[in-house]
Amino acid sequence: MEGEDEIESAGSEVEYIASRAGARNIGIGALEELLPILSDSGFPPCKKIVIAEPCKPFDILSEKITREILYVE
Repeated sequence: MEGEDEIESAGSEVEYIASRAGARNIGIGALEELLPILSDSGFPPCKKIVIAEPCKPFDILSEKITREILYVE
C-alpha cells in the first residue's frame, strides 16, 4: 500500500535525522508523519509552528491530494 510506503520512508528519514542531529535541532518543511516517529525515537516533543498557511489554489489542491494519497480520505 502507498500509505505503508510513506510510513516506512518516514522511518528511514527519522533514522537519518537521528544520525546527524545535535543538541538542538529544527526541521523545516518536515512531513507531518515524522513528528510522532521522532518523539517515539527519544527526541524531545516536537512542536509544529506554522508561519503561513497555504492559500494559493494550487497549494490547497496539492495538500488535499497529499492527504488523499497518505490517509485515503
